[in-house]
Amino acid sequence: MLVPLPHDQIEIDTPVPVTIRDGRGQLLLRSGEVVRNERERELLYLHGPHVDASEYKAWLYEYTTKLDRLLRSDSNLSDIAKARLPSDFRRHGPASEADDPVTAWPDLHHAVTLLQRQVSGTQDLIQRLDQVEQRMQALLEAEPDRSLFMIVQLLQDPQVGYCAAHALATAAAVTMLAQALVLPQPEQQAMRRAALTMNIGISRLLDERANRPLPVSAAQQQALDEHPLRSMVLLHRLGITDNTWLDLVRDHHEMPDGSGYPARKRGLPLTQQVLRLCDAMFEHHSQRPGITAGTGNLPPAARTLMLDDAGKPHALGAAWLRRLGLYLPGSFVQLANGEIAAVVRRGAKATAPRLLSLVSRQGSPLGEPMSRDGADPDHEVRSVVPRASVKVNIDPRKLLARI
Repeated sequence: MLVPLPHDQIEIDTPVPVTIRDGRGQLLLRSGEVVRNERERELLYLHGPHVDASEYKAWLYEYTTKLDRLLRSDSNLSDIAKARLPSDFRRHGPASEADDPVTAWPDLHHAVTLLQRQVSGTQDLIQRLDQVEQRMQALLEAEPDRSLFMIVQLLQDPQVGYCAAHALATAAAVTMLAQALVLPQPEQQAMRRAALTMNIGISRLLDERANRPLPVSAAQQQALDEHPLRSMVLLHRLGITDNTWLDLVRDHHEMPDGSGYPARKRGLPLTQQVLRLCDAMFEHHSQRPGITAGTGNLPPAARTLMLDDAGKPHALGAAWLRRLGLYLPGSFVQLANGEIAAVVRRGAKATAPRLLSLVSRQGSPLGEPMSRDGADPDHEVRSVVPRASVKVNIDPRKLLARI
């Protein structure tokens, strides 16, 4: 869709960052070309210049983000007044609703919920998976930290279905970890699809139990114990014949040391170990969700897969730390100075993420989130904080605008 371009937003002798057309879509000026003088600018506006709505939105987003950063850094008024629309910009802002992680990941959560509960056959399942995978991969490539932030926020929200949130988190981590390990593309796809469908046979029960820690009945325990096999059988009935995908679903709770279930297998392939690690890092336990940070807080399954007996990372654990870090964006932590902060970006070191402090050391909400660097001794992460104990309203869009 084309929208009119305001007269004052084209500068002389400055490359235009967007392609300009007339109201009928005819090309007037290509992105990167220059209006050389006032006469050329007047001629341009005689033709009624228009630009693509999504590009224009991204252009303005870059400008408003720049202004916000100047204001937050206490820049002087003259520098703020000199700020102009950028002559080039990174098209990673919310150029459209589909590209904006704040809206895109809840959309994907809804799509995965339907996928787990309402599929009519092979073609329907594959088509839905293709749509989810393509959008998910595009978001992770363009906006990895913002995407992780939104995924982890969804996983911690008791109003959001746990099973689909867990599937998205596992699939995203699998995607990033498999890329770091340079696994073949067919294996990466099978792992993503297994992550999205491994609990397809038990999704309603997992959602029911996520926020209600009631005693498990005998029938529920049997369903929990058998769900890897049930999910594999259901996928096979739906027409799935990819053995790698089916095997990953069947074995997603197995462990290399034989402590997993349902068959207590040993010597598992790397693809299965990657899936099991990503699954374990987000598993539900006493406090929703099983978001892990710090090696001391690792679930037993994740610890076995990541660390040796001396507590040093295995090759798989090292790959996780290198690619995803120790503190995932979207999680909440307490800092050395006593503040409570949201992790908003992975850092250069696995143990030193970028943070926004939300609660003071005295326990009162800060008027404005304060930027912190986990590499600073005063702002080192000391412990993980459950979302329920952070008594602050979280607006993901406002927080993400600050990184």
